[in-house]
Amino acid sequence: MKWYNFKFDNDKYLILCTIERYNSTDSKKSWKRKPYEVEKLVYSPKEYTNYITSIPFWNGFCGGTCRGYENTTVAGYLPTRVVTVSPYRDTKIITTFRFIPKWHLLNNAGWRETEIVNKATTFDYDNNKYLNLYTDDTGVTSSGTFDTVCRVWRG
Repeated sequence: MKWYNFKFDNDKYLILCTIERYNSTDSKKSWKRKPYEVEKLVYSPKEYTNYITSIPFWNGFCGGTCRGYENTTVAGYLPTRVVTVSPYRDTKIITTFRFIPKWHLLNNAGWRETEIVNKATTFDYDNNKYLNLYTDDTGVTSSGTFDTVCRVWRG
């Protein structure tokens, strides 16, 4: 398949991964509108590469399907969406990747914000304006809020 030799090693982008899990309806003909679980993670380039290169393995595994969809991003033409359906069609997982240039975040960042960007593990969006990054460094959770419209750190 086409993603066996995929490699992304550009460390200039923050890779935001949203994983949504859906149950099927009672009739098993469609999917529920709202996901029952949502994970928001920050991936490294190596984790992103491993996720994309696993698509051919999971496609057809025990009757399930796994499809990747490419789109144009600030990092280039890359896979941005992966849809996986379990073999018995009872669970669907939609994984979406979003790329944010680190220089946007580090342009006016201090020492604390730089450490948060480099060690972020999870994230959250507030009204598509504020990007909240969280890091769990030695058991202490640090967080920072970046205003994506004004491109300044808020806290």
